[in-house]
Amino acid sequence: DDIRKSMEEASGIDLSSFFNQWVNRTGAPELAITNIKNDVYAGKYRIAITLEQKQEEDVFNVDIPINIATEDGVESFAFSMDKREQQFQISLNSKPLKLVIDPQYDIFRILDPSEVPPALSKIWGSDDNIIILPSDANKEQLAIYEKFAKQWQDTDNDNFLIKYDKDFQEIPKDQTVWIIGFENKFAKELNQQLGDYNSSLSNDSVKFGAKELPKKGNGFIFTLFKTDDVNNQNIFISFDNEASIAGLIRKLPHYGKYSYLAFNGDEPTNIAKGMWPVLNSPLVKVFDKDVQNISVIENREALATLKPVFSEKRMMNDIKFLASEEMKGRGLGTPEIDQAAD
Repeated sequence: DDIRKSMEEASGIDLSSFFNQWVNRTGAPELAITNIKNDVYAGKYRIAITLEQKQEEDVFNVDIPINIATEDGVESFAFSMDKREQQFQISLNSKPLKLVIDPQYDIFRILDPSEVPPALSKIWGSDDNIIILPSDANKEQLAIYEKFAKQWQDTDNDNFLIKYDKDFQEIPKDQTVWIIGFENKFAKELNQQLGDYNSSLSNDSVKFGAKELPKKGNGFIFTLFKTDDVNNQNIFISFDNEASIAGLIRKLPHYGKYSYLAFNGDEPTNIAKGMWPVLNSPLVKVFDKDVQNISVIENREALATLKPVFSEKRMMNDIKFLASEEMKGRGLGTPEIDQAAD
């Protein structure tokens, strides 16, 4: 109440309803598009969109940001919503290509699972895992995979079962599945899913978006939703460097926010990382499928540009020193510093 009163004195606005809604009551809004239509009238492009608050709790009074990518650029709108279901009218000067509700997640609300891309943190948090090794890998490569699986199993206290792909007709549905190796018979199924993200596994390389890396000498990790359940995920891992196993097991848990990774060398060093785009959000309407991945975020400059306290070169030298073998020998190096140095 003291904070509220101070803000009311400074602004001259009664903020009691705002504080009651966002501080004193429980729950959060859950948004959905229930209907959307677009047409052209008197030279203007029009969109009529109906939104619903789906939560069981009472309706929230909330400002809804809507961004629309058009042929001439991005246009931004904000509408006040205080009813269970409400229609909004939008007029545009150019043809709409894609519409997104709350594109930068500014609203405190309940997210639909489809709004969040697959992330490795979901894998690390699973307590029912099955590691599936490739039966057709050559003897030397299979030994590397088996060593990794056993060491991860020993390091992680969660339930891990180690099996081979020949033991399954399809990818198990009720467990988090670790598909190991390009030679795995289930790798083809994951490769089909990768196509949705403009990525792929080919004979001698791996493509993550615009970046393509050779298979030989590199390690690859990515996670995808199960094909019939966006609440659960599978993970793919493949590498050919036995010396990198200890480093992978140490470093991977610190890359939880990412959807895909690539590593190189014995340490190993991270050479690619990223998050898959959100493809099937119920708060996105694509009017032109040819530009499905177009951005609806306006480019904005920072409010201020400050000079760095330290030069980038000096900072990198400090990080590399902290992550050096000398510092590790003193027990001062950490996985976080290793990741920063990478």
